[in-house]
Amino acid sequence: MERHHQPVSTRTLCGTKPDRTPRDLYDPHGKLQYERSDIEEDGIVAVLADNVADDYLQTLRDNGISYCFAGPDGRNIQKAGAVLRNTFRRRKLLLEGGGLINGAFLQAGTINEISLMIYPGIDGVSGIASSFDWVCATDNQPARGQALSLLHVEKRDNGVLWLRYKIEKTIS
Repeated sequence: MERHHQPVSTRTLCGTKPDRTPRDLYDPHGKLQYERSDIEEDGIVAVLADNVADDYLQTLRDNGISYCFAGPDGRNIQKAGAVLRNTFRRRKLLLEGGGLINGAFLQAGTINEISLMIYPGIDGVSGIASSFDWVCATDNQPARGQALSLLHVEKRDNGVLWLRYKIEKTIS
């Protein structure tokens, strides 16, 4: 597969629904296959690694799907955030991810609130991603300088707890 090597700033594409609030989907390797250019009539912005194949980018263009880039490995949250703010007028993001993408945002210091629902189940399985995982050197502490402050607790049906926390910057 041929790779793109143009400067990232010239490679952002606004698809067919630029006026609607887009849904940002982090897909560093360009593996998601879209059936349409929107989710519930909201446009899509695929956030990709810089080296995604040209044929994948062409498929996105052909389907009217917007995209931008987040560095060589797709984890440069600040870079993607700047494009999402400046090009797509994003001021807030709802992060609904797994442990790795949540960990990347935590490490970047870009999370200001956490809404967490805890289901009362246990499985005892090891090696499963947690809510916040960060693959890095063992001395790297992605949550350093950040603390949780409880905003809200609500007991829901079936013993589910809904917890909301504000992330506060601390002196590290």
